[in-house]
Amino acid sequence: MKRNYNARSNYQSDQAFTDFVHEKLAVPIIYHEMGWKPTTTEDSYQDKRDKKDGIDYQAEDHQGMKVTIQERFRDAFYAKYNDFTIRYTREHSLRPGEQKSEFFKIDATYFVYGITNGSKFNNNTVTDFIKYIVFDVNQLKNLFRVGIIRVPDRFQRFSEIKEVDGKNVLYTAKNSNPDRSSEFIAIDPQKLKEVLGDSISHVVIKQKGFY
Repeated sequence: MKRNYNARSNYQSDQAFTDFVHEKLAVPIIYHEMGWKPTTTEDSYQDKRDKKDGIDYQAEDHQGMKVTIQERFRDAFYAKYNDFTIRYTREHSLRPGEQKSEFFKIDATYFVYGITNGSKFNNNTVTDFIKYIVFDVNQLKNLFRVGIIRVPDRFQRFSEIKEVDGKNVLYTAKNSNPDRSSEFIAIDPQKLKEVLGDSISHVVIKQKGFY
């Protein structure tokens, strides 16, 4: 399937798709399984939090404590990829404050990434998740801090495991969007599990279809 990469039209289409999936799938399926009860905030405040801290929604967990959530959803076109993506940089932005993207600013408690079974151009085809993953943002950040996960200097298409100083390290994929609006990293959860073993449960809180 050939896709149109007009930046404005794709942003609007992606946003409408994301809003639909949040309401119709994420809340009744993922939030329910996680024991999260969505709470509301003022729209203007929510927009500022998304841009500044990478937070899309907030909820209360089963103990009544606040959790914050960043979401990203893809349609079935992406089911062939066994990874989750995080926006990394915007090298071509003329605003210095925007050249570092989501990876550097995200302050949510959890990141929810899901691939649905339908098309973002026809919400009637979207009825379930093929894959989804919920990971603890602070735990993932720590893996980058200690060098268990690293971002390669050059672009590379897939995540790969390399031995560094006698230890296995996961190098993320690193790619550019076709419209060159931003660069992103992609992490293969199956390969991350190979590196972490059972301790992956501290990072990946819940998943379906990735491993």
